[in-house]
Amino acid sequence: MTIFSAYALLIGIGTYAYEPQLNLPSTVADAQALAALLQDPQFCGYPPERVRVLAEAAATREGVLTALDDLAKWAGESDTV
Repeated sequence: MTIFSAYALLIGIGTYAYEPQLNLPSTVADAQALAALLQDPQFCGYPPERVRVLAEAAATREGVLTALDDLAKWAGESDTV
């Protein structure tokens, strides 16, 4: 089963340059595992091109805002995000 009316943006930041006490490397693996689950046709069936993972260096303020802008362009009123 594939759900064509669904999008996902997953963000995993495991290391912090200025706050190392907040480091939690498993968050990146968690985001990637959730992306795999969402794309699995046996479970959620999101099309792979509609599941985006931003991890570590890609998860900048600019990267997140761009990804949210992209979601706003692609997703319709009845879509799941």
